[in-house]
Amino acid sequence: MHDVFATAWRRLDTYSPERPLRPWLFGIAFRVVANRKVLRSGKETPTEAFDHREGHSAAPDAQLQAEQTRDQVIKALDALPLEQRALFVGHDIEQTPITDLARELEVPLNTAYSRLRLARQRFEQVFQGLAEAT
Repeated sequence: MHDVFATAWRRLDTYSPERPLRPWLFGIAFRVVANRKVLRSGKETPTEAFDHREGHSAAPDAQLQAEQTRDQVIKALDALPLEQRALFVGHDIEQTPITDLARELEVPLNTAYSRLRLARQRFEQVFQGLAEAT
């Protein structure tokens, strides 16, 4: 996170107030993660964004089911290539317009749509496989 904020600070002069801030920051975060992935020789740690175990007052079986579902979502997201995952998370989870994501990730709009479509297919395939295995 520190690297993302440091990079955003250094690149603040490239930000245009006419554009939304979130996709601009998302593009920076994506590039920082992509660079780290390259530096670590392709070894990527599991997605940590969803890895918080908060106490709930739900029934134990409901908590267990929620944890299993969360773990399946994390595994399905980890199965996506980084370029597809960035668009899937940015658009389908964070609700960022695909045009903003394409611009900030510096990919053509049709490429962004194609990657999003492939990400949705792969996510569903992996998630269904994990759900059937349990």
